[in-house]
Amino acid sequence: MSMTGQRFSTLVTICAALSVGCASSYSPREPGRINVVLVGGSRVLEKDGRLYNMSGLWSDPIEAVSGHPLAEEHARIFVSRRQTAGVLILLGLASMGAGLALNTSEPGHAGQKIAAEGITTVSLVTVLGSLFVFVFARSHIYDAINIYNDDVFRRIQSGPGIASDTDKR
Repeated sequence: MSMTGQRFSTLVTICAALSVGCASSYSPREPGRINVVLVGGSRVLEKDGRLYNMSGLWSDPIEAVSGHPLAEEHARIFVSRRQTAGVLILLGLASMGAGLALNTSEPGHAGQKIAAEGITTVSLVTVLGSLFVFVFARSHIYDAINIYNDDVFRRIQSGPGIASDTDKR
C-alpha cells in the first residue's frame, strides 16, 4: 500500500471512529417536553417516558406533538415528505435496474441502448432528487419539536389556569 493509501485509510478510520459519538441513557424529566434521544444508535423522540419513532415512515412524530396544531402541521409535512421520498427512491432504483438490464453493447441495438441510457439517467436524477427531499424534510420535525416545547415552556411559566398562545387560537 502506498503512503497516500495508508494516509487515506488512517483518515477514514479516524473519521469513522469519531462519527460513532457517545450515547447516554439520560433523558430529561420535564413533563410534557419532547426530547430527541439515542436508543440503539437511532434517534427517537421521547415524551413522558414514551418513545416515538423518528424515521418519518410512520405517524409517530405527529402523535408526539398532538394537541398543538402548528407543531402537528410541521410533523405532517415531515412524515409526508419522508414517505414520498422513500417511495420515489424505491421507484428510481427499480427503474435504474431496468435501464441497466436493457443496456446492451451488441451492434444493431442502438435504439435500445439510447432508451436504456435515458431510463438510467432519469432514474438517477429521481433518486438524487428524492434523497434531497428525504434529507431536508428533517428541518420540519425539529420545527415541530421546538414549537411544541416552546408552548410547554410557556404553560409552565404562566402557571395553571392561564391560557397559552395555542389556547387562544
